[in-house]
Amino acid sequence: MAWSWSHTAEAYQHAYGEVQKLTKSQLLIILREWTYQDREQRGRNPSFRLLAGQRRLNQDTLADLVWERMSEQAICDNGGHHAWCCPDGCHTVSFG
Repeated sequence: MAWSWSHTAEAYQHAYGEVQKLTKSQLLIILREWTYQDREQRGRNPSFRLLAGQRRLNQDTLADLVWERMSEQAICDNGGHHAWCCPDGCHTVSFG
């Protein structure tokens, strides 16, 4: 079960900081999951390939891309302790 985000500004800042701490490898995996979901929803052949150029982006930019997608989805685990970083909730960060 998942809940919508409804936390304090401090909790969002903490979660954003946790996303910034993820390794480049972890961020790329999360972005692959978002890309897969996007292609699947558009009826295209889903694959786990990154969009052109994403691998060359620096870690801060990748973290911002992940945070943007997370914020649009705004889902957390039951209890509201961990924000989902990916579409399915297999990657999460703490709200603090």
